[in-house]
Amino acid sequence: MCQGNYTLIYEYIPKVLVFGVGVSSFLILLFIVAFSKPGSRFVIKGSIWHKDAARERIVPEQFEKFWLLVQVQKFSFWGLVGWAFIALLARVVGHT
Repeated sequence: MCQGNYTLIYEYIPKVLVFGVGVSSFLILLFIVAFSKPGSRFVIKGSIWHKDAARERIVPEQFEKFWLLVQVQKFSFWGLVGWAFIALLARVVGHT
């Protein structure tokens, strides 16, 4: 009887995480385009995910919002990776 509710939850968690990754990625790109400091020659590379490197390139008034989006993206991405791992592990354990 309760299994139906859990199935519903398990269906939506990955969808929410994928949505979080997609939307936060899009908003991060918009922030980069809209709020890069003039002359910073903003290039998307690994260093942008480091707080100090990002602080040098984003307008100070908008930095906290930008950094919050980066954290949402990281949480969503690693949540999705963890969810996939748990689903794979459950499938392997379920077949043994």
